[in-house]
Amino acid sequence: MLEVGQDRLTADLCRISGRYFLRATMVLPVRGADDGFAFGPWAEVSHETFHAYLATCESQDVVFAPQDGILANALPGFEDSLGDTVTLDLKDPTQRPALAVEFGSLADAQEDGISFDDLLDIYAAAGNDIRPHLTQD
Repeated sequence: MLEVGQDRLTADLCRISGRYFLRATMVLPVRGADDGFAFGPWAEVSHETFHAYLATCESQDVVFAPQDGILANALPGFEDSLGDTVTLDLKDPTQRPALAVEFGSLADAQEDGISFDDLLDIYAAAGNDIRPHLTQD
């Protein structure tokens, strides 16, 4: 954990200059596969949501109802989704909240899934183009 004055940063939460962020998970189903691809984006949330999350982490008796937020990352392949409205849902307090985008191309990908080629495009956009390693000799 890093703390400077009132600012705080961990792997799961951030409070900086009066703004609040929670780390979440967002799975995109891969069509034709049993598994999906997961991002670990940050969502900007209200002060109340941030503290409700902290209360849930401190006591498993506290329920974290689905909360609204804003996507705080430009995700590879979905850069246009930065700032999209999201919902955070915490079904298991030992896990990060699940993030669902409400509209746009990323919401469509969550709903309809992505192709294997789309997955390769995401890797390439993140600087890890694995296509050259997939060719047969």
